[in-house]
Amino acid sequence: MSRIELLIDAHASLGEGPLWDVGEQRLCWIDHLGAKIHSGAARGGAQRTWDAPEHIGSLAQREEGGAVVSLHDGFYAPDFSTGGTPCASKC
Repeated sequence: MSRIELLIDAHASLGEGPLWDVGEQRLCWIDHLGAKIHSGAARGGAQRTWDAPEHIGSLAQREEGGAVVSLHDGFYAPDFSTGGTPCASKC
């Protein structure tokens, strides 16, 4: 029988779009209704959260590194290193 274990309790309103970042060895996902991007280490812990200015439609990795998110008015390249609003630069 499989055992299900909660690794990170992000308190998401609607958690969607899991994305495995191979380079960082982290799981990323969005809280669509909460307008947040979440990230956590493979074994749980090391959780990080970034606020977005509006609901997020999707999250994808970029070939050159980093990610791209879709918002109502376009696609944005989040800067996860700054800790500020991640959607400052429009693609």
